[in-house]
Formats: sequence, C-alpha cells, structure tokens
Amino acid sequence: TDAAVAALVNRPQGRYRGWRALLCRLEHGVYLCGTRRVRLRADAAAERIEASADGAAWADLEEMMRGAEASQHALLERARGASGHAACGRLLAD
Repeated sequence: TDAAVAALVNRPQGRYRGWRALLCRLEHGVYLCGTRRVRLRADAAAERIEASADGAAWADLEEMMRGAEASQHALLERARGASGHAACGRLLAD
C-alpha cells in the first residue's frame, strides 16, 4: 500500500502530485492528510488512491482533499470574522 501511494503521489504528471506535501505517513496504510487522519489504499494499475476515515466508506483522495480544503477555508473565514481581521483579508484581496 505505502509503496503504491508513494509511486502515485511522486509521479511527475500524476493527478495526486499536488497533494504530496499534505501527506504524512503515520503507520502502514494510515496517513495524516492535511489535518485529517485517514486510511489510504492505492491501485497503481488504475492510478487511483482512495481514502477512508472509518475504514468502511472510501472516496477518491483528490475528492476527499478538495472537500477538506473547502471546509478548512470556511473555518478560516469564520475565524477571521470572529477576530475582527476580516477587513485585513479584504484589503489584501483588493
């Protein structure tokens, strides 16, 4: 599993290349993906990595990470608003 995951995320033009920096192996088949602890399984022939938080429901790693990215962005925006730094973020965006 781990060798197949490494091969897919290290592939120069691979679809998982962009997520490489967010993956940290904790133990065999278990990774920290950003801030989430997940199980990964890979099919090198199909060039697919799947992730599961509970070991029962599996989703493509790219789809899961995009969902996590969106939820982290929403949390950041809420934190900015709550701390009064929302105006600062708007100034940087202008």
